[in-house]
Amino acid sequence: GRYSMKRGDAFVAVSAETAQFLRSFYGVDSHTIPLGVDHRKFRKDRSAGKRIRKELKLGDKFVMITAGRLERAKRIEVFLEALKLIDSDDIAMIVVGQGDKSYLEHLRSLSDDRVTFLGFKRPDELAALYSASDLGVWGKASITIREAMSCSLPLLLFDTEDMRSLIKWDNGIAVKKDPERVKERILEMKEDP
Repeated sequence: GRYSMKRGDAFVAVSAETAQFLRSFYGVDSHTIPLGVDHRKFRKDRSAGKRIRKELKLGDKFVMITAGRLERAKRIEVFLEALKLIDSDDIAMIVVGQGDKSYLEHLRSLSDDRVTFLGFKRPDELAALYSASDLGVWGKASITIREAMSCSLPLLLFDTEDMRSLIKWDNGIAVKKDPERVKERILEMKEDP
């Protein structure tokens, strides 16, 4: 990295967090150009959403989804802990992705029968899953958030600079990394179509 930093004419960061890293670790300024999404692949598809709901036996439940590489920095356990605080069978959660096996085991240990783990999914499968869902939940910035946004999915994100920039269009809520607060926001979003 340091070799490249000495020879580059300009640097591009994909997020404010990446720009901050470049500034603090390498001492360089950068241009920020957010990652993009192919809106032809990632768009709301009601019929695919209905098909997924039927396949996963979700019925009329309020469905939350998170997707991407499963790693501790994403703090997915906070969403699972919040779900456990909600005494209702009409809320379900889908976890899409793979990654750190010990972290995945930890997430499974925190889950009840309202949580479905689906492993890795191709982009066309992800778009259908987003279309079947009512709320996207993420703990750390990821391209999958933008893909979900492209499918018109409202968001519940942790309150960080990068995450707040993704909900500046009134398309979601930022929340502290606290299960009780997350629970309150989930219920708020559930009652606000």
